Amino acid sequence: MTVGTVLMASVAMLTGCAGRSKSYQDGFTEGYANQSGIGAVELIHPDVECYSQWVNGAGVLSGDVSGDWQQGCIDGMRKAMRDASAAAPATTASPPTFVLPTNTTTTTTPTTTTTTTIPLGPAVPVGTVVDGCTVEPNAQCPGAGIGAAQLSGANLSGANLSGADAYLAVLTGATLSGADLSDANVGSANLSGANLSGANLTSATFGYSNLSDANLSGANLSGASLDDANMEATSLTGTQWSNTTCPDNTNSNDDGGTCANNLG
Repeated sequence: MTVGTVLMASVAMLTGCAGRSKSYQDGFTEGYANQSGIGAVELIHPDVECYSQWVNGAGVLSGDVSGDWQQGCIDGMRKAMRDASAAAPATTASPPTFVLPTNTTTTTTPTTTTTTTIPLGPAVPVGTVVDGCTVEPNAQCPGAGIGAAQLSGANLSGANLSGADAYLAVLTGATLSGADLSDANVGSANLSGANLSGANLTSATFGYSNLSDANLSGANLSGASLDDANMEATSLTGTQWSNTTCPDNTNSNDDGGTCANNLG
């Protein structure tokens, strides 16, 4: 890490971390400095990179016990990308390729896009136990730790998953209709084709998640965060919005009370 990179990270930290914990500031500085060596191109998105660093001890070494280091790292990487984009000259080059933690790999070139889908296998049987949570309709699993779990096709309709950690979970084609995922972390998860109709998603985090072809009809997304989520062909009939962060990082309150026109 060069002296110049450290200086830029320190300046960015001072402008973006006022009032935050030391763990958050340490993570922000590290994330900003690491991304500054890459620029605006996002080779692997911040949630994955910072989670990896946190698990491998960087956050623990910083004294982090609440995840502040990881969030600071994510915010630092995103700030570095925004700064690099603002400083870069206008270009007509093709958009960067994003490496997403899903079952689908997409490679983009200036003229073609190739998508390779990896089969996910049969649906998860009813009665399967994941981190103490029994996969079944109306399951009572508040605060469940199902991060990175393979739950394709699972039937969790009406389940209580409030406050659950479903980060990086694979829930393609899963049934979550009427489920309670309020305050849950569903960041970077794959919910393609999932049924979340009528679900309580208030204050849930879906940053960078894949919600393509999912059914969110009648779901309550008040206070939820959908930043950079893939919502291509997502059903949104009767969806409730209020202070929702849209996929394009705007707020539903500023977009006519809906994110339907701001899906990225």
